[in-house]
Amino acid sequence: MVPNTNTTAVQDHSIVMNAQLNAVESNPQKKGRNQNKAGYVAAYIIIITIASVWMFSEAYRGATSFTIRTKWENQDSIALGDYPDWFYYSRPSNDLIIRVPLNDSSKTRLLKLIDSKQKSYPEFRNSINQLAFLSEGLKTDLLLSLLWLSAWSAVIGVQIRTIFDFIGVICYTDEGLDISVWWPWYLLRPLMGFTIGPLIIILTKTHFFNTSSANGDITYIAIAAIAGFGVVEVVDRLRLISKTLFGAGNSESKKKKVSTEAVADNKTDSD
Repeated sequence: MVPNTNTTAVQDHSIVMNAQLNAVESNPQKKGRNQNKAGYVAAYIIIITIASVWMFSEAYRGATSFTIRTKWENQDSIALGDYPDWFYYSRPSNDLIIRVPLNDSSKTRLLKLIDSKQKSYPEFRNSINQLAFLSEGLKTDLLLSLLWLSAWSAVIGVQIRTIFDFIGVICYTDEGLDISVWWPWYLLRPLMGFTIGPLIIILTKTHFFNTSSANGDITYIAIAAIAGFGVVEVVDRLRLISKTLFGAGNSESKKKKVSTEAVADNKTDSD
């Protein structure tokens, strides 16, 4: 059933609890079977939660390990002064290393590390230009890494909401959980979060939403986690946006047309 997007989104745990009152018969044996199956669901929720946290940590570790390096022939044996934390000069190997893409301002900042009158300056400038060129490819890697991070961040948000819903159903309803009815809810909602997370980040980065204050990967990861926690509300909002951009579907247009014709016929009959 398509949710009514013209009303406020209903809390998912309320949906589950209210549906349980109508879906499960007052049968002690069935209640017992449902409680046994609820144990398997709890184990599944725990496994998915632990796995998503572990995958997030691995993705974050990988996202912070990107580096680009190039050689610099330091003819004057210059010791570079204080440089930014995303840049490193390995004196034993004469490697210049960066961890972020270089733009014009960061290039200028690096070039000021040594005097332009030094014999090693032309070689240093060429090495910095090479780093800037190579770092263009790093932008793609960092974006893909951010989307991968946001996917797992959204799954964590989904699991927080799922645990809350599960406790509500088990502890606050007499009928317990009818897994034969609700298995898609628990099985597929992590997948929804996994796909919604990157989509929300793409929409945010393109300023589709009014989130000009979003800055830094941590902010984007937090947005993805919140989107996962409220994945049902996010889908409802995206449905409203798609209707605004592309109009209602054929089925809704036909229903509206039939309703309009019925009103016109009633008006004619009354006249």
